[in-house]
Amino acid sequence: MLCGQGQVCRPALAGGGQESRRLIAVDGVARNEDAAGNTASINGKTLAYQVIWLDNYLATLINVAAAGMLELAYIQPDHLGTQRVVIDPARDVATWEWSKKIEVFGDQAPSNDLDGDGVAFELPLAETPAERAQRVCEELG
Repeated sequence: MLCGQGQVCRPALAGGGQESRRLIAVDGVARNEDAAGNTASINGKTLAYQVIWLDNYLATLINVAAAGMLELAYIQPDHLGTQRVVIDPARDVATWEWSKKIEVFGDQAPSNDLDGDGVAFELPLAETPAERAQRVCEELG
């Protein structure tokens, strides 16, 4: 079943025939979503993430590294749900920031190496709630 331009969707139905989750595959990357359109996991050749949401706020990203080790990243959103800071709980430092000091609507690129260790942190779900809603609407056709 196609659900958008170049995307393949497979909905999973709950007992009453309602859609409970959806698998969307694009360019070798599969994204599982819950019924509200929130990403639950992202899987590809070189990446595997599990996502934890608190209400409509992205709270935790679990990265399953190539060695099978789990890496946690705590995500701090602003009051509108936009991801602003990512914390590495093992070192208790901020590793990523999408500052609202310069431009509140995300016109600038995020700081990917906030801790200065030379390793850029990529947040695969960095989007505003409006961008997420737009993406879901486009995927539904």
